[in-house]
Amino acid sequence: MPENPTAEKVSEPVPDAPAIAVGDPADYVVLFLDFMGQKDHLRRWRDLTEWGYHCGQNHWQSGDPHGLAEAVRKSAGVIAMLYRATRDHLLGSLVYDRFGTPPDFQLTGIQFSDTVVFYGKMEAKEQVGPQGLFRIFSALIAASSVTFNSLLLDTPVRGAITIGQAVEGITGAVSCRDADGAAKKSETTVSDSFFYGPVLERAHALENRVADYPRILVDWSVVDYLNRLQLVSPNWPEFDGNYRDILGKSLGLVPGGVDGDESPGLGGFRVLDWAGKNFFDGATPDQRKWFADKLPVFLRFAKEAQANAMQLYSKTGDQEQLRVAGKHARLAHYIETRLPIWAGCQASGDH
Repeated sequence: MPENPTAEKVSEPVPDAPAIAVGDPADYVVLFLDFMGQKDHLRRWRDLTEWGYHCGQNHWQSGDPHGLAEAVRKSAGVIAMLYRATRDHLLGSLVYDRFGTPPDFQLTGIQFSDTVVFYGKMEAKEQVGPQGLFRIFSALIAASSVTFNSLLLDTPVRGAITIGQAVEGITGAVSCRDADGAAKKSETTVSDSFFYGPVLERAHALENRVADYPRILVDWSVVDYLNRLQLVSPNWPEFDGNYRDILGKSLGLVPGGVDGDESPGLGGFRVLDWAGKNFFDGATPDQRKWFADKLPVFLRFAKEAQANAMQLYSKTGDQEQLRVAGKHARLAHYIETRLPIWAGCQASGDH
């Protein structure tokens, strides 16, 4: 029987525009990390992919496959290694597993390009407590470890730790209607990989405009939180010795320290003392030996980078090279002022 051309066709459900909502604004602590020196590796990566030949119908072979592999390893490979080592090994195994940390006390990590962010929700605004303390402590420890490991891999890091407002997560309700306008179905989608707010703008501004050379700035908001917690915690029976120890270590890592000075920087920020006495006091003899062996290597790296930049500046007059030389000079100065703390550890494993 022939099809009736006038028969009504059944319409497919027509989705309405999704109703999108983001999470409720709240305070978060953010560790914002930017890995320096990536432009040269990425430029080499790009150039080596443009220079090559077709090998087979759909395969492109770089003219220098070993050079391309090295460029990828020194850029994407290094960032991936530092990110995963911090998220899974340092925070996951050495901090969270050791302390039996519940999920709501842990930091979330995200990565884009040469930027890595760790963040965690704090107590309600103007409140302090164990959750915020542990997240700040985790951020400080992660930042110290990343600074050390990034210098091991010749990819120095610059960053900031701050507290501020953001929203986390996206929800969207999707409803479908038939040809008569009747609702057919509804579903909710959720995305946990969304994090946005003024705290990121503040963290990026500190890292990009203020930090300048490889170091981690600790914003006044973090120092203020720790100081307020120190004032009110003696009245809390549940604030036991473990929390007091963590609070003391956190405060010890941010004593001031702008290029070895004990005064806070402009805007109230301080500088993470990743190679200072408090870090030394908390290390085991084996850790002290390992750290003491590497610090002179970092110092040589900083001085060689400074000398190379100055040589290029002398040849070309490029002001950017003069800035690079200045950054490495400041890093070298910081390391030199910390070397006496670790003196003798190479041979004895202790101070």
